[in-house]
Amino acid sequence: MKKSIVLALILMLMILEWPAYNIFRYNDITAQAEKAGADTSGAAELLKTWEKCSVEDAQHTIDLTDEEYLKQQTENNIKKEIEDTIKQIEKGKLTYRELFSDVYVCGDSLVAGLSAFGLINGNHLMARVSANLKDLRENLPRIKRAKPKILILHYGINHISSKKEKGQQFADNYRRLIRQIKESCPKTRIIISLLFPVDTNIAKDPKFKGVNNFNKCMKKMCEEEGIEYLDNSSLAEQCSEYTKGDGIHMEREFYTKFWGKHIIRELRIYK
Repeated sequence: MKKSIVLALILMLMILEWPAYNIFRYNDITAQAEKAGADTSGAAELLKTWEKCSVEDAQHTIDLTDEEYLKQQTENNIKKEIEDTIKQIEKGKLTYRELFSDVYVCGDSLVAGLSAFGLINGNHLMARVSANLKDLRENLPRIKRAKPKILILHYGINHISSKKEKGQQFADNYRRLIRQIKESCPKTRIIISLLFPVDTNIAKDPKFKGVNNFNKCMKKMCEEEGIEYLDNSSLAEQCSEYTKGDGIHMEREFYTKFWGKHIIRELRIYK
């Protein structure tokens, strides 16, 4: 049967709100997913969704190719896995440290909290107070030996406060070190964690006005180098109540209740 005839028949059945249409589409897509090796554990939920969808939604789905539809379903499955993982952590059935067992972190005192508050293994942390790119350079041999699956880098705030560098200069220096990591650890997934905005009480200090510019330059550098970045700006604004008295560092609750989950969602790490 020609595809056009099949699609016309499906749309007509949907308009008539015949429940058998949902079953037909459900069975068809499930069979394709199983053939492609996709997870079909959420098939019942998929059927419920189809029973409630509008004619417009049905037509949109019909217009998708089988490949596009399967990609969409795979993406939905991943999002569900991510949220299920977060629920396991909230219920105490899984720890951040277990989930982040393949994650290494290099940076300043802000990321030191990831280890101090139990999110990552202490042996996977390379951080110190007032750290800058010189510290990253010194840690290159250790990174090369570890060859981590995921490496999160968080630098910049101490370069801004020193007033010695502009955003572009910092990004160029960062780029050179990142290229060395990519060369020695080609399979490592490198993530650049962007700067958090400082507390409004100290944001007026001239030495902190470069945060946005530094982030803009780092984003551009990541896009040019083909690596990922973790944008923390909106999260920090939502959780400003957890900022310590200095307006820069964060309390324990910020890491355990917010930043850990933000990392899971943005980096798509799940069990």
